Amino acid sequence: SGQVLAVITKTKIADLNIYSPRTKLDIRITINEEQTVERPDMDAHKPILERHKDRLSYKQDLWSFDLTQVVSPEHEPGPVNPYATGPPKTLPAVTTHELELEVAHPETWLAERAKVALNKPNNFHEITHTFLGNLRALAKRAI
Repeated sequence: SGQVLAVITKTKIADLNIYSPRTKLDIRITINEEQTVERPDMDAHKPILERHKDRLSYKQDLWSFDLTQVVSPEHEPGPVNPYATGPPKTLPAVTTHELELEVAHPETWLAERAKVALNKPNNFHEITHTFLGNLRALAKRAI
């Protein structure tokens, strides 16, 4: 649609990279904290780098699947010269594709984890097993 639906800032908490030699894709599990922020005044604050994302999202049970096409200009490699004038030199735009599997309701998963700590009946291991199974299935069937 070309509309900006939300502006968020992400704070990375941790990454876990999983090498998967029997599949076409490796897996990265990233834990981020996301905060919605007000949209900046684009006339007053020109972006340094602009990426255009086109995303389709699907939800199933506790999971959210995001298919995203990202188009971004590729800048010349090397450090940014703070004394340079004019826009950075760019090469043709680069298009990449991302597939994300997110926990749509993290509060459910965290509540089950809390039950583990209290030694109460819980579904934490089943939820975690399903999440990892979905990741493995997506990596195995990709491309």
